[in-house]
Amino acid sequence: LNLIRMIKKTLIFSLLFFLFLAKNAHSTIEISENFDYSSSKTFFLKDIEIVGLEYLKKSSIIKMIDIEIGKEIKIPSEIISETIKKLWAQGLFSDIQISSIIDSSSIILVFKLKELARLSKFKFEGKISKSDISALKENLKLIGGSLISENTITTSKKIINNYFIEKGFYNIELNTRTENDNSNNKNSKILIFKINKGQKVKIKD
Repeated sequence: LNLIRMIKKTLIFSLLFFLFLAKNAHSTIEISENFDYSSSKTFFLKDIEIVGLEYLKKSSIIKMIDIEIGKEIKIPSEIISETIKKLWAQGLFSDIQISSIIDSSSIILVFKLKELARLSKFKFEGKISKSDISALKENLKLIGGSLISENTITTSKKIINNYFIEKGFYNIELNTRTENDNSNNKNSKILIFKINKGQKVKIKD
């Protein structure tokens, strides 16, 4: 009965956490509005719930956050912001939210995670030859099921630019976008490279 009456509302957290949010706009946290955030309170960590996983396992997330169920935890405390930092550092998520369910002296932490999309396939748009497409596919070495991260896209664009520069195209325009892969129910997307290689520049001796 007590569990049914547990309240989950908006958190007003410590200044430390707000400073952290300023650097991580996709992180949010909620706690009971009745919580007195002017001083820390110690709770018994009753459980950790993980919501939103598609590819990753709960056991893997528990290892990442390094918070032990059955131990005491102070709220607010640096352990929450440090936990978010650890999760962001994994490079696996596009959104991280933490909420809590408080019942007198115990607390349940709920992590709602949105995983980065996975690559189902990639393709090219623009006036480029079949031989260029074949060479680019070989150079990019993108593997189905891998994460579509900012680093993946940045590295891929650099490889494509360098490829055409070596062939004498110095004014290449390159854009990327993703589309949902409707053939896959999970969070997988098609990565599309739109290429306008421009005119070939001839360098006179």
